[in-house]
Amino acid sequence: MTNTATSKFSTWKQWKRDALRMHYQGKSHQEIADALEKPYFTITSHLHRHRGTYPKEYVMTYFTDYATTTVATPSTLAASSGGTYQAPRAAVVKPKRKPTIFVIGDLQVKQGVSLDYIHHVGAYIAKKQPDIIVQIGDWFDNAALSSYDRGQLSAEGKRLSADIAAGNEAIRIIDSYIQAVPNYHPRKVVTLGNHEDRIQRFVNENPALSGFLGNHLYHFEQYGWEVYDFLTPCIIEDIAFVHYVVAVNTGKPLGNALAGRLEKVGTSFVMGHQQTFAYHERSLQLTGDMQMALVVGACYDHDEPYKGVQGNHHFRGCVMLYEVQDGYAMHKKITLQHMKNVYEGSV
Repeated sequence: MTNTATSKFSTWKQWKRDALRMHYQGKSHQEIADALEKPYFTITSHLHRHRGTYPKEYVMTYFTDYATTTVATPSTLAASSGGTYQAPRAAVVKPKRKPTIFVIGDLQVKQGVSLDYIHHVGAYIAKKQPDIIVQIGDWFDNAALSSYDRGQLSAEGKRLSADIAAGNEAIRIIDSYIQAVPNYHPRKVVTLGNHEDRIQRFVNENPALSGFLGNHLYHFEQYGWEVYDFLTPCIIEDIAFVHYVVAVNTGKPLGNALAGRLEKVGTSFVMGHQQTFAYHERSLQLTGDMQMALVVGACYDHDEPYKGVQGNHHFRGCVMLYEVQDGYAMHKKITLQHMKNVYEGSV
């Protein structure tokens, strides 16, 4: 059994640990549900999910120092004599704090665009100090390789070297704010987007450039970022972080409303790509487990000419996830304007 599993067991709610102990003591699922005052399907789902991870020897050894014949439920607490309840020692184990995750939307850094907004994001990170930072992809725009205006006047003067230099400077800027905070060492994750993948597509079309052009041009790893290839999800606390969710038969972004995508995928996810903000959650009927789907949107100040006036009216910012655990989290939208206000000291 892994250290991660043993650590997670100690942070569970008391009833979850009690359920496994009672299971290994030979109690039926219904007896456990009645004793713990929990729905039958909640107990059944919990045991099916975790009894393979936590064997009898581990669970019973864990409870050796917490000998008690009374299960802590609302009824037993209310019936305790003298109105004072002495919790079993297992109940006073300080739980591991649930992490906060700061999700940065599509930054689309490119040549000729002011990097002031990168300073605003970096300063906000330094102020809030989230446990984990996830950039959801399209950090680099790589406009020089765009197929939208290839061969057109609007593409004149664009250079890939300038795009790469701008994106790497943005990495350095954000790292400078993190490094300025004493004893702050967040986990940093980037899930590459289709704009980063423009280089790989270009190499596929021009194989002579293989080894010369590639993801090694991005300086993420030099600054301690974990890099996940385009469309490879990073799973954190049972939430999948990925640039976008695909339709498996086409490889293209999965369409439909977010509720339909969550039902299709069947697990919680956070994505970017769409530029707009969207959120949906659901409760599973038989277990009560919560699942969520979130589109973090874009995080850049500049307008994109190809979108037109109306297309550029979209959410611009990041999302902070709180109380992240078991595939669910509370969320808060953080606009770029708010981060700018924090940077300038007006809030």
